[in-house]
Amino acid sequence: MAPMEHIMLCAETDDGVKSKPYTPVSTICKKGECTILMKIYRKSEEFPNGGTVTQHIENNWKEGDMVLCKGPVGRYAYAGNGKMKVYKKPMD
Repeated sequence: MAPMEHIMLCAETDDGVKSKPYTPVSTICKKGECTILMKIYRKSEEFPNGGTVTQHIENNWKEGDMVLCKGPVGRYAYAGNGKMKVYKKPMD
């Protein structure tokens, strides 16, 4: 399996367009779809506003929706089996 870099997902929230990098966890041989694992930060004492983008995605996006994304970007790539690859320069 080849390394999967980050992709930027864009969400139009009440505060304007926001973007956040996520790491795909699907294999590259899956054509036409991408699985992304997200941790949703809900409002709490530690995160008073919660995670703006992930909360927006959870509450507004539905399976099959078209989304804006950009990538691959970032300096780190998940190589599978708990291993990471670090690039000298960001890939954007």
